[in-house]
Parts: sequence; C-alpha cells; structure tokens
Amino acid sequence: MTSLADGAGHTALRGLPAVWLRANCPCADCRDPGSGQRLVVVTDLPADVTVAGVLAADGAVEVIFGPDGHRAVFAAGWLARYGDPDGEAGTERGPAGHDDDRTEDAKRLWAAADLGGGIPQGWWHPYLADPEHRSACY
Repeated sequence: MTSLADGAGHTALRGLPAVWLRANCPCADCRDPGSGQRLVVVTDLPADVTVAGVLAADGAVEVIFGPDGHRAVFAAGWLARYGDPDGEAGTERGPAGHDDDRTEDAKRLWAAADLGGGIPQGWWHPYLADPEHRSACY
C-alpha cells in the first residue's frame, strides 16, 4: 500500500468518525476470526481515538489509529457502503448516510401490552428483502 494522505479527513474514510471505525475494526484482535463476534467493546477503546494515518491502494484502506497505534484494514467497498458518498466529515448523518435518530425525542417507548401477547418475530432473509416484514419486527 502507498500512503496517499494522513488523518481523518482522508477521502477514503468517507467521513466516518475515528471511534466508529475503531469500534468496527475487522482484525483478529478485535473480532473472532470464525464467528465475527466483536472481542472489544467501544468502552474498551481509548477515550481520544484519532486517525493518525491512512494508507490506501488496491481496494483496501489501512487506518492507523492514535493514540495506541492500532492498525485496521478495511475494504474500500465496505467504507463506501457505510460512509458518506462525498467523503465529507462532520455531517449530522450516521453510517450509510442515515440520519442519526438516537436522540431522546426519537425513542419509541413501549409497554408489555403493546406486544399483543407476543414478542415480534422475523426471519433474516425476508427482513433484508422486505421493508414491510422488517417494520413488523420492531
């Protein structure tokens, strides 16, 4: 890989926040190689995670994080899937360009009576393919 630029403003990172990238590191120290389960939680990360450097080439983007020097290699397509298409940092949008609706006002409170005697159920493939099925799972 060749170094194209350093820092969080690198266009290959597509505006994704350093802490979000670090929490989604795919390396074997951060994810179980067999199951993909996360081995590190966001609260285990340094409070001041930064992007110290970026190396990009051949469809892969290596990110060097500060302050600990941890390295992660992301597929450029994966970053494109979750990042801003224009690569602009500092937007009010979350990964994949979705508005971040994790505000207090956006919460949907529920009670046991709202469940109609059962817990919502869904199946993975219809969940991915059918917005109506996905909505019924909430």
